[in-house]
Amino acid sequence: MVIAVVIAVAGGGGDADLTATAPDTTRPTAATTAPSTTGRPATTTSVAATTTMPETTSPPTVVLPDWVGAVTATRDALAGLRAQDLVVAPVPYDRDDYDNGGWDDPDGDCRTIRHDILERDSLEPVTFDDTGCYVDAGHWIDAWSLQDLFTGQDSTIDHVVPLSNAHVMGAWNWDSDTKRRFANDTDPSALAVVSQATNSAKGNSTPDTWKPPQPVTWCRYAIDWIRTKARWGLAVTDTERTALDTMLDTCDQPDSLGPQPATIDTPIATAAVATTTPPPPATSPPPARPSTSRQTTAS
Repeated sequence: MVIAVVIAVAGGGGDADLTATAPDTTRPTAATTAPSTTGRPATTTSVAATTTMPETTSPPTVVLPDWVGAVTATRDALAGLRAQDLVVAPVPYDRDDYDNGGWDDPDGDCRTIRHDILERDSLEPVTFDDTGCYVDAGHWIDAWSLQDLFTGQDSTIDHVVPLSNAHVMGAWNWDSDTKRRFANDTDPSALAVVSQATNSAKGNSTPDTWKPPQPVTWCRYAIDWIRTKARWGLAVTDTERTALDTMLDTCDQPDSLGPQPATIDTPIATAAVATTTPPPPATSPPPARPSTSRQTTAS
């Protein structure tokens, strides 16, 4: 009697997914015996194991993070911004033209834009003072230094593009309503919660003269700056454009958008801007107005 031996060989290593059909070890491997019609011994034929090759499939689709497309769109927006040398505006800058009386309260609920932003950007539910009008406590992360903030008193609202820079780069020609809407713009790219120290350090600076102390936030800072200028049709200087382009190069690093990348998944929508006819140039510069104390230290 001839015993058929079946051997299955499977290749090891590599990325191939080869599935070998192994013999059933729970019972003897059956042999196929041809019937004898001549009286000679029967012929025994062994059954060989077969190997199944994987089907050919297309390479997997690479799904990029949402912000990758946003960075590309932001670069396009940066390229489209009007270039302008930083010069003195035909109309002198006066902060009162933008936020005279402080933050607006558009819905009349006694909570101004400042407190609406604090409530929106807190990482946990905020608490209000006894009047219900002022945010007392919450949890924020300084958008540029990444410092934890826990009280409304320690938190300020930063105009990402400072009002004074917006004025020189085109806002000087806006009507009073447009200027005020810019100062109270609640688009996530326009206002950021920061500490008093960060707000003071940033002041009225532009990206070519000041960068956030944490490089991991440069990407978000550049995106927010460009989005704001694109939305409102404001110009940039050549050095400003170069600095922004350099900061966008950091967007491929892990966690490069910072703690609150709220701006990346919304389209850049142009804000409605109304202009006024500029007055004729003054023969002599008007006297400087005294500075007015504001909640935001600068910008």
